[in-house]
Amino acid sequence: MSNMSSHKQRLKALMGDALERFEAGWPTAQESIFVAKTKRLAALVALLPRTIDEVGKTWPRKGTRALCVPPRETGAPAETLLPSEWPAILKRRELGLCVQLIGCESAFPQLATFLADLKAELGLGRETESTANIFMARAGAGFPRHRDSKDVWIIGLSGQKTVFTAPGNSLGPDHRTSIDDPPIPMPANSKQYTVARGDVLYIPRGCWHATRAETADTFSISIGLTRPWRAEVMANELLEILSRDTRWRRPIDTADEPIPSELVHELAERLAERVWKSGSAGAVTEGAYLRNSSATLSMKRGRLQVESCGELAMLTVSSKLDLTAFVAFVSSRQRLTARALAKRFPSLDSKECAVLLTLLYQAGFVRKAS
Repeated sequence: MSNMSSHKQRLKALMGDALERFEAGWPTAQESIFVAKTKRLAALVALLPRTIDEVGKTWPRKGTRALCVPPRETGAPAETLLPSEWPAILKRRELGLCVQLIGCESAFPQLATFLADLKAELGLGRETESTANIFMARAGAGFPRHRDSKDVWIIGLSGQKTVFTAPGNSLGPDHRTSIDDPPIPMPANSKQYTVARGDVLYIPRGCWHATRAETADTFSISIGLTRPWRAEVMANELLEILSRDTRWRRPIDTADEPIPSELVHELAERLAERVWKSGSAGAVTEGAYLRNSSATLSMKRGRLQVESCGELAMLTVSSKLDLTAFVAFVSSRQRLTARALAKRFPSLDSKECAVLLTLLYQAGFVRKAS
């Protein structure tokens, strides 16, 4: 059996029939919360701690920490403790605090492997953050109502806990976790799910949820995947672009002070270049293209090289193409079509010309004409 088939089986054991839907971009709707009760998850769960003592022996690692959250009605602040303070961590749990052990993916190699497999199977890039945290609480204690800006899977390891869920709006890019202050109880129509050892509860990004331990020594592990939004990617890129330019770093007196139109137009052109480079190729196989004046095309070692938006792209094209003539031709024209390419290079058929333009579009050398 191949590694990918093995990964697929393990992930399907974790996510059930939801794997294919999640892989296709699902879920975004609040009703996508589900609980899976399966014995097929035993392979992963068997490698993780079964008791609090096992957690204490295995979890402490450099860079990890414990967040101890008191009941919200007490008004007391949360505490952060280090692994070396394990007795104090257990004492906080005995006093009714919910303990979150952060950074478990570095403490348990099997979790790190599983997270890597999950990201690979779902086709998620390096920008996706993956985490694994253990939550521990005594009977009656739990984590207060909150929502996360990540997709979360809760896997029961010991005892039994109730998870309350309610719809909520997805969080913006400036949030990671949102906890009510002052505390607000979950609504009366909240849904309830029971999570015991081997159970998996999926909670999509932005949903309100709270937990309550029903038995002593209850603990579970939460796997989180934070997939960046387009808004987050664009916000980071905007900050990078603007911070390089002294004109954008100029102080202003009031927030409603108008931005000079020439700066706005210049920024719009930069953003348009970003759109051209990241656009989908599926919708651009026909029609005319306009050359991106800020991109350059050259030939290197028998391949076409495009430099656009500070990035380099190497294109492998038909061996029938005269690369020197092609670079000279497309670099001298503002408007390009597959018909014009076929007329200039009769050795290429119309399909090959369309593919060439699509490659140039993906590399950022041309954009789709309006």
